[in-house]
Amino acid sequence: MGKTARDRTKQSAGVVGLYSGPLAYVILILASALIFGRSTGFTIDKFDEESILGPNLAYLTTTATVADVMQRDAFFRKPGQNFYRPVQNLSYYIDARIGRGKPPVFFITNILLHALASCLMFRLLSEMTARDGVSFSAAAFFAVNPLFVHAICWVPGRGDLLLAVFTLLAVLTARRFVQTGTMAALAGMSASVFLAVFSKEAGAILVAVLPGLLLLTQGRGRDVIKRIGIVAAITAVAAGLLIVLMRMVLTNPPEWNSFNVLNLFGNLPVFPEIVAKLFVPTLLQPLAGYTILATVLGLVLLVVLVAAHLRSNTERPGIMALVGLAWYVLFMLPGAMYTHRFGSAAYDYLEHRGYASSVGLFVLIAGGLGVIRQYLPSRVRVPVATAVVSAYAVLAYMHAGAYRDAMSFYDEAVAANPHSSMAWFNRGQTKQAGNDVDGAVADYKEAITRHPEFVAPYIIYGKTLIDLGQVDSALALLRRGQDIDPSIPMSALLIGNIYAGMDRYDSAASWYAREVSRFPDNFDATINLGVAQARIGQWPAAVTSFTRAIEIDPGSSQAFYYRGLAHKETGQMNAACSDWQRAASMGDARARQSVEQFCR
Repeated sequence: MGKTARDRTKQSAGVVGLYSGPLAYVILILASALIFGRSTGFTIDKFDEESILGPNLAYLTTTATVADVMQRDAFFRKPGQNFYRPVQNLSYYIDARIGRGKPPVFFITNILLHALASCLMFRLLSEMTARDGVSFSAAAFFAVNPLFVHAICWVPGRGDLLLAVFTLLAVLTARRFVQTGTMAALAGMSASVFLAVFSKEAGAILVAVLPGLLLLTQGRGRDVIKRIGIVAAITAVAAGLLIVLMRMVLTNPPEWNSFNVLNLFGNLPVFPEIVAKLFVPTLLQPLAGYTILATVLGLVLLVVLVAAHLRSNTERPGIMALVGLAWYVLFMLPGAMYTHRFGSAAYDYLEHRGYASSVGLFVLIAGGLGVIRQYLPSRVRVPVATAVVSAYAVLAYMHAGAYRDAMSFYDEAVAANPHSSMAWFNRGQTKQAGNDVDGAVADYKEAITRHPEFVAPYIIYGKTLIDLGQVDSALALLRRGQDIDPSIPMSALLIGNIYAGMDRYDSAASWYAREVSRFPDNFDATINLGVAQARIGQWPAAVTSFTRAIEIDPGSSQAFYYRGLAHKETGQMNAACSDWQRAASMGDARARQSVEQFCR
């Protein structure tokens, strides 16, 4: 029997003949596992990992329930503050239960999600281009790309991995539904849309991306338009429900507004910079700052990608170029509207935001590879593609080492973006945790020098000076930080502690009161305020402060003991004995002695 046109096309494509079937998926999965598998030995202690998972692992492995984790923000705070990602929370909960809170399972899940995203990328590109060889080459480039180390080897990149997986599934099942109208495709599309939207807030962009992509690629027949309308309605419902639930969960927003349209104008360089880093891994930065080199190079590469795609002999290259660009820009948009509270003193952007959005770039890359395919003979294409993918795989493996632990991460962050005061500051804290106080102090000083308006180093450096007995220097440093930004926690508390150590309780009470006024749930400031008020004879005020401390932490025997003393001084012996008995039942020896002395 003679070969079909499809068979001849496959044979001429070189790579296609080898990797057009299940073997292609096996290779993508193995590549993901081999390159990023080293992360299973990494620690969970670097930049937001210690905030999201560190203090919450005990909760996730013991008392957490599915319903409860989905009612908390992305840092497992309740009431929530700024991000709502219930699918991400649920995935952490599952990992914690499976692995009993141990790090490897969290990284294994990230690797599996990336492998799945690579396979889905291959599937989507194959459907859109009808060229398995080109699609496999593009998907392989995606699977091994060093840009995605930040999403895979840094556990908080989970949201972007989930977003990419469920968005790709949503597109594939939506295309199937529009083509066939089956209930199975509709159910799969609906589930994927909701999972994508609730993985990360950027998933709400599907409201525009999914119907738009279908309109551009699936024709305009009556049934097609009707089905696209159904898809649009489902994405709108998912996005609307997300907004409703966000308002229910995020009831304690921060004082600053870090997300608004105006931020977009300052963050426009992020669009070309992600493109540049996709192709030039030497530009990668764990805590990224804008550079002219990356911005200009990214613009040039983006123009080249679009031009190459337009020259390709794919079906409707102009439409497909528009699809790729729109996907990339729209999924990058939410992240580009976000600016960290400390601005460039922290970072300008984080590279994991380019993970789901880069699907659009790979649509363009597939077209560009089609152009290259026209000029390279088949005997050359396979070794060249293999060499390029292998080189990027080695670079990705090497770059992943920067995510091994907190010190490796911050060493790389400081080296790649020395303008990030947060990188210096966080490395200083890591050094201090390792008892390298001199190294920590040097990093705190560098953080302050780089960005004098960044207050966090003043506070931790000031606390370090207190521990070193350099109280006058600590006081001057903390007061400078308080003058720059009084809204940062701890500075007023530490100043109050210094004055209390000098027996200047009037001043101490004043500073504690400042801290409490801004942070009414700060237990240390509240109970210290009560002690200072007691020291200067303001016993009724002290009772109020200790009562508030008990409301914050009902399990504090210290607060009950001190309130008992304050009640005694105001002549309320019954109340005093009740508090001391409560504290004594918690094991407080001083309270037990007071009960024996005054409550018989």
